[in-house]
Amino acid sequence: MIVMIVTLAIVKGFQNEVREKIIGFGSHIQIMNSGGASLIESDPMVIDSEITNQVLSIKGVSRIQPIAYKTAIFQSKKDSVFYQNKSGLDTFQVQQEIKGVLFKGVDAQYDWHFFKSSLIEGRLPDYSKTESDEIIISKKIANQLHFKVNDRVGAFFVQKSPIKRAFLIVGIFETGLDDFDDDIVLADIRMVQDYSAWGIKASLRLQDTLVKGGVVINAEAFGGNDNYKFDWGTGYGMYSKYLFYPSKDTVIRMIASDYFANPYSDEENSVIPDTAYLQISVTELTQKDSLIPPSKNTLHRFFLNDEGTYYAFNYEGKKVKIRLVDGKGSSQHYISGYEVSVNNWEQLKNIDKTVKKALFYWSMEKEKPIEIRSITQIYGSIFSWLSFLDINFMIIICMMIIISIITMGAALLVLILEQTAAIGVLKSLGSSNWLIRKVFLIQAGYLILKGLIWGNIIGVGLCLLQAQFHIIPLDSAVYYLNAVPIELDFMQLLLLNLGTLLVCVISLLLPTYFITRISPVKALKFS
Repeated sequence: MIVMIVTLAIVKGFQNEVREKIIGFGSHIQIMNSGGASLIESDPMVIDSEITNQVLSIKGVSRIQPIAYKTAIFQSKKDSVFYQNKSGLDTFQVQQEIKGVLFKGVDAQYDWHFFKSSLIEGRLPDYSKTESDEIIISKKIANQLHFKVNDRVGAFFVQKSPIKRAFLIVGIFETGLDDFDDDIVLADIRMVQDYSAWGIKASLRLQDTLVKGGVVINAEAFGGNDNYKFDWGTGYGMYSKYLFYPSKDTVIRMIASDYFANPYSDEENSVIPDTAYLQISVTELTQKDSLIPPSKNTLHRFFLNDEGTYYAFNYEGKKVKIRLVDGKGSSQHYISGYEVSVNNWEQLKNIDKTVKKALFYWSMEKEKPIEIRSITQIYGSIFSWLSFLDINFMIIICMMIIISIITMGAALLVLILEQTAAIGVLKSLGSSNWLIRKVFLIQAGYLILKGLIWGNIIGVGLCLLQAQFHIIPLDSAVYYLNAVPIELDFMQLLLLNLGTLLVCVISLLLPTYFITRISPVKALKFS
């Protein structure tokens, strides 16, 4: 009984804890663009509220949340190490180390339950307000790069040219899943979208040199497929420059997008376009304005803000104020995909089928192929391994019950042999074979029940000690956990006890059959 209880608690604990940790990183169901090997490697998809509404309407779904992934490189801080030798205290400087990480962008509605339970230092980030640079990292990454809470660290995002961005570490977590702890960094989804270059980022800048007495506006675009087209108000074209002569207040709008083959098409876009503005204010010159050198062939600017996006210059006897309004970028409309959580793990298979069926018609109507995978499909090898534990558990249970049956059968036969004379007396007094067999079965049941009680006390006690003090450790690199997990389900324990008692008592019917073969005359003769 001790072996069966401990085995049950370990198998169930191991399965549930590993499963919950994997789900904590990847949720129950993932929705992504079709063709990707995983949510991390798939092409971005456009955010669509219809997907969210349809999935949330499915019974059993508890949450759907957008996710964005982006690879980056962390750079450690320089540090000094001191050591004592014969000549005194010397120092040497450790070189900066780099490490590839995977940023997982989440929003303010993200379910932090898993990471809250895994947090060992600091706090969770707050993404409820403006774009935040707060992140949480794993203890493994912190140890490798010598990071600690409240450190401001640099991360490089590889694009056409590397971009470095500083982040503030507000928390450190440890899950025990080394494969995940080695890579994952939780960040604001808006930050990840900005540096993924999934959409177009448009901006306008003035050229310093005048052309034919006019001011030249340069259009700039970033992201997309690098084939850009521009719309200055008359349709798309290839021209990235616009010549104008400031004479009155006006606003110049420029839409930037990319294209596949036809830059003059208003419809052939690979990503969502972005719009930038240039606000022009023209007034008469004042005596104070005359201090600004007039524009001849070169713009002499007088900056009106620290960012350099608002300035003034003299142009043909007038004062011109220019305000540059860059586009917000269309990357905010793209994500890596969605993570879907369900209420009941046992219903995952059915809910997965329902989600696929619901979004199949949406995908056909919108002509946007998507792929839906459950966590058991994504990490099939891990969940197949966990399912094998059920087979091991059943083998151990069967072996223990067989051993119990053999042991109790032998013990019962000994009892019958010891009480042969008593059996002869009872038979001579008119007792039936079944009545005598019931007496021995009751006695055997009492012995089994006594063993069950002691087995439960010792078995549950050992499980509680392991759950509380983690006496037996594990190598997390191999088992995904740093200690043997324990999960006690008292309903399963009750069924295990009742099943063991019932099977053992029924199996003892055969040994008691020996009683029917005992002759009262012979039993009394040899008593």
